[in-house]
Formats: sequence, structure tokens, C-alpha cells
Amino acid sequence: MSTWTQVCISIPTAKGIGEGIDHLHRIIQIYPGPIAAILLIWSYFPEFPFNVVYVLLYAVPRGVCIGILNLLGCRRVVVVRDTLPSNYQSPHYVGQVLSDSPPTYYQSYGATDLDPSYSVSDGEWETSRGLFMTALSYALFVAAGVVLWIGFKARL
Repeated sequence: MSTWTQVCISIPTAKGIGEGIDHLHRIIQIYPGPIAAILLIWSYFPEFPFNVVYVLLYAVPRGVCIGILNLLGCRRVVVVRDTLPSNYQSPHYVGQVLSDSPPTYYQSYGATDLDPSYSVSDGEWETSRGLFMTALSYALFVAAGVVLWIGFKARL
């Protein structure tokens, strides 16, 4: 068995990038309307793809972990009696749980979503767009206009 691993990475050349741009230009000439519509809608909701990535890579796995901890018995204030965590804490910690121990970490992590005063509107989602999202929105709007211009120019 070999300990070496070979990794092949394609490095784009100037010719390859030019061919990709030519291919994109041909697609824009064939379908200017749908592409412009997609860019226009995206310009009004520039956060959408980033929110999808956030939900798929952070919110869903976090919710699954918190759900598992809640099922095990790690709740808001205390560990539920006669559950796996309470049965572990009783003989090992004998009522004296240290502040830096794993049981306190999992208990506080499992309690995150059970706080009735916590909601998404408390600041997890930003209500105003930042500079990057505003610039992206304007760039997508302009790109939609350019796509329409290229498409209709090609049909003349």
C-alpha cells in the first residue's frame, strides 16, 4: 500500500477561459430573455443563494445536533431525570458538575433552541443589506440589461 496520493487539478489557461467566455456568449445570444429574467430576479434577492448555503451547511446540521441532544435529555435548565446524560452525571460527577466539563457544554448547547425569548428576529438575520449585497444587487441588475442588449443585438 502506497502512502503517496496523487491529486490532479486542472489549471485554466487563457485559451480555456476565452473558450468559456465564447460559450457563455453563445448561450446568452440563444436565451437572452430567461437569463435576463433570472439575473433580474436575483438582483432583487441577492442574499438568496447565500441563505441557501447557510441553511444547508449550518442551520440544518445544527438543528439535527440540538434535536439529538434534546432527545438524549439535555434541556434548558437541567438534565432530564432518568436519561442517558443524567445516568452518566450521577455516578461520575455526584452533583458537582464542573463548569468546563462536557456535560455542561452539551447541556447549554442543547438548551439553545428551547429559550422562548430567543427568536430569529433577535438579530440572527440582518434586516438591512450590507455594502457587498447592495453592490451585488446593482451588478446583477446591470448584467440583466447587458444580457438583454447582447441578445437583442444578436437577433438584428
